[in-house]
Amino acid sequence: MVEREYPEACNEARIIALQSEVLIKMGDVQKALEILDEAIHQAWPDDQYYNLRYCLGKARFWKGDYAVADQSLQECHSFYAKNSNYTMLGNIQYMLGYMAFQRSFLDIAECYYRKALESFGIDGKHFKLGTTHRMLAILAYRRGQYAEARNRLSVAKDCFLGCSDRKATTACRIAEARVSLFEGDYEVARTALSGTLRLAERSGYKREAALSSEFLGEACYHLAKYELALRYLSRAEKLALQLAPSGDIAVEVYRRLGDVYIAMGRLNDAEAALAKALPVAQHLQDRYELGSILRALGLLASRRGDLDLARSYFKEAIAVLVVMKERFELACTYIAAALEYGCWSASDRTPSELGQSLLNEARSYSIEAMHLFSSLGIESKVEECREFIRRLKQESPRAMESPSCHQVNFNKKWLIGNILVARSAHLLNVVSRVRQLAPTAIPVVVTGETGTGKELVARLLHMFSDRAGDPFVAVNCASVPEAVFESELFGHKKGSFTGAVVDKAGLMELASGGTLFLDEISELSNRQQAKLLRALQDGAIRRVGETRMHAIDVRVVSASNEDMKDMMKAGRLRTDFYYRIAGETIQLEPLRRRLDDMVALFAYYVGKASPDFRIEDEVLKLLAEYPWPGNVRELINVTNALVLAGAQSKTIHVRDLPILIGDFAKSEADLSSRCNRLSERRRNNSSDRDREQDDASRALVRSLLDRCRGNRSAVAR
Repeated sequence: MVEREYPEACNEARIIALQSEVLIKMGDVQKALEILDEAIHQAWPDDQYYNLRYCLGKARFWKGDYAVADQSLQECHSFYAKNSNYTMLGNIQYMLGYMAFQRSFLDIAECYYRKALESFGIDGKHFKLGTTHRMLAILAYRRGQYAEARNRLSVAKDCFLGCSDRKATTACRIAEARVSLFEGDYEVARTALSGTLRLAERSGYKREAALSSEFLGEACYHLAKYELALRYLSRAEKLALQLAPSGDIAVEVYRRLGDVYIAMGRLNDAEAALAKALPVAQHLQDRYELGSILRALGLLASRRGDLDLARSYFKEAIAVLVVMKERFELACTYIAAALEYGCWSASDRTPSELGQSLLNEARSYSIEAMHLFSSLGIESKVEECREFIRRLKQESPRAMESPSCHQVNFNKKWLIGNILVARSAHLLNVVSRVRQLAPTAIPVVVTGETGTGKELVARLLHMFSDRAGDPFVAVNCASVPEAVFESELFGHKKGSFTGAVVDKAGLMELASGGTLFLDEISELSNRQQAKLLRALQDGAIRRVGETRMHAIDVRVVSASNEDMKDMMKAGRLRTDFYYRIAGETIQLEPLRRRLDDMVALFAYYVGKASPDFRIEDEVLKLLAEYPWPGNVRELINVTNALVLAGAQSKTIHVRDLPILIGDFAKSEADLSSRCNRLSERRRNNSSDRDREQDDASRALVRSLLDRCRGNRSAVAR
C-alpha cells in the first residue's frame, strides 16, 4: 500500500520515505521526523528531494506543526504540478485538505479533496480515491449531511475492495459509527465501535484504536454510563499521547473528559482536563474543538455559580461556531446554555428582573437549537427542545403572551403539478416556458443558486412531457467518483472488475424512454464530460466489460449553480459538451428576489402541518427582510422548525424565529437609521461634507461587520 505513494523515488530515498511512512503508521512520528530531518539536508535529485520533503510535511502535520507542514506541502505541490505527477499531486492535495479540515476550514478542505479525487482518478488510484471519499464523508456528517456521508463511505469501501486493506476498512467503520453518534443512535454506535476497537488493537492500528476508544467514551457519555466513558477516554488519552501529545485526538479526548467530569460533578477534574484541551486547540487552530471547549467552560462556570463568566463563555462559543457554519455543535451549545439559564431563572438566588431576562434568553436559545436540530433531521433532539420550551412557557406564561395574529392562507392555484409552488411573475414565466419546452426533445440546463428549486423544475419538465410515464432518473454528479463513473452511468458486466458480482444496468439505461437529470454538472471532469458526450451523440452506451452496444433514448435536463460561460472560459466545461446539453437555458432567480414565492411557500408548508395555524403580524415582515442565502431549502427548514415550536398553541411567534433572522432585521434597521442621520446632517451642514462621508463610511463598515459577525471577507464582498 505504501509503495503506491512513491512511484518516482529511487532506492535510498525510497527506502527512507517508506521507513518514515511505516513509523508514522505505527505511531512513532518523532522517530520519523528524526530520520527525515537528517535525510533532507543531503544532496538529492529534484524528484527524490521533493518526495522526502512531502514525507517531512506529512510527519510535521501528524506532529501538529501545521505551519511548517503547510510550507513543505505547498512547495511540493508546485513541483509536482509542473511535472504532471498526478499521484503525488493527489497525495499533497489530500494532505492540504486534511490540514484545512483539522482547522475547521471545511470549504477549503472540500475544495482540496475534490481536486485530489480528480488527480487520483487520472492515475486510477482506487485506494487513494477511497481514502478521499472517506474524508468527504466525514466533512458531510460534520455538516449534518448524514445520507451523503453514508453514500460516500459506501463508495470508499468499494474502492478498498481491490486493496484488501483492513486498516482503511476499519477507518470507514469508525466513520459510520460516528454518523450514528451524530444521529443519536448511541447504542448502535457503541456496538459498532466495540468491534472496531477489538480489530484495531489486534492489528496494531494505534490511531484507529485511539479513535474507537474516544468515540466509545462519547457514546457512553450520552448513555449516562460515565464511569465506563472515563475508562474508554483514559485509554484513548494514553494512545493519543503516544501518537502526538499536541495532536487532534489529544484535544478531542481532553474536551470529552471535561464533559464527562462536569456531568459527574467532578468540577476540579473537569477544569484540569479542559485546561489541557484549550492550548492544544489554539495551537492546532481547531475552531470546532475550540467552540466545544468554550461551551464546556461555560457549563463549568455555571455549575460553580459564576453566571457572568458562564454567559461570557457561552457567547464566545456561539460566536466561534457561527462563523465556521457548524450546526450540530452550535445546536448543542444553544441548548446547553438554555438549560443552564433556565435553572438560574428558577433559582431563589436570582433577582426577578434578571430571572425574566434569563428566561427569555433560554427560550430564544432553545428555539434556535430546535431550528438547527430540525435542519439536521435529528428528531429526538428536536423533541427535547420542544419539551424544554413547554416547561419554560409554564414557568412564565405572561412572558409568552402574543400580540395580534392572523390566519395563514394558501391558494391552491399556486401549486403547479402538485410539486412546485409558484406565485411570483418570474416563476410563473418559468412554468410557462417549461410547458412550451416539455413536449420537445430539446435538452435543457436549469441554472440558479443552491436551493432555488432546480430539480423541481426538471421534474416539472418531465411531468409535462410525453415521457411522463417513463422513469425520471436523477444523478448527483458530485457524488459519482471518476473510478466508478462508467460503471454507474453505463453499467457493467459480471466479473468485469473486483466487486462486479452481477450484471448491472447503468443509470442512463435505466432512464431510457424517460428523463435523465444531471445535477451539479460543474462537478464533472473533462474526461467524464467526453464520455457522456459520446453516449448522448451515439444514442447508445456500452457496459463496462462488454463489447456490444445498448441503445438508449433519454431526454437530458442538467442543473448548475455556477455560470456556464465562466466555466467554459476557465476550461472546466467542454464547449462541445455544453452545446450538446444546453439547447435551452432556464435561469432561476434567488428567493430574495421573489418575495411572493417566499410568502406562498411559507403558507404552503405551514398549511401542510395544520390549516388552523395563525402567525403574528410581524413574522412575514421579518421573513421578507431576510436575504435567504440558502433559498427555498433554508426557508423550508425554518418553516418546519417554526411549526414545531408553535405546535401546542397553533401560533407562530416572532420570538420563535431563528436568531440570525432577528439579528439581520435589527442590523438592517440600525444601518438605515445611521444612514438617515448622516444624510440629515449632510443637508444641514454642507461645509463638513468630507468629514461626514468618512463618518458614513466608518458607520457602514462597522454595521456590516456586525451583520457579517466579524467576517471581513464577507464585508469586502
